Amino acid sequence: MLLPRLFYALVIFSFTMVSCKTTAVDTIVEKKDPIEGLIFLTFVMHTDSASRKIDLMGKTIVHQKLRSDPPNSSAPNRVWIRQVTSSGEKLSSVALDHPLFKRVEFANDQGQFQSKEVILKDAEFFARVTLFARTEYILVEEELAGKITYSVKFKLRD
Repeated sequence: MLLPRLFYALVIFSFTMVSCKTTAVDTIVEKKDPIEGLIFLTFVMHTDSASRKIDLMGKTIVHQKLRSDPPNSSAPNRVWIRQVTSSGEKLSSVALDHPLFKRVEFANDQGQFQSKEVILKDAEFFARVTLFARTEYILVEEELAGKITYSVKFKLRD
């Protein structure tokens, strides 16, 4: 008679211990979105016979995401817009048609269409890119005939 009571007490004690056991709680680590939004950049490019210069005229950050990245220019003369971290890691790149090289089409004296490349001295150009949270600098590189001929870096954040 003592044995069945002892058995029931042991079973109840075992269930109590199992039900009171602490369980590990998985902490959810919130991952920070690597994309901060969009950045609209306005540049002016100047040239003379000896040098080139690119100035960042304006930047606007909006907290929206780009639906699709713009296609890269495949022209031999183009300008690269790159996002760079403080350690120099390149986060993204987009190639734009060179703003100083324009192709115009016109009708000649015989009424036929002709195409001609015009080289400008000054031009304003724009870039719209996805902004990464780790971006510290915007690097602008001029590529002429497959070679980087000029580059300038702008601090993005104050």
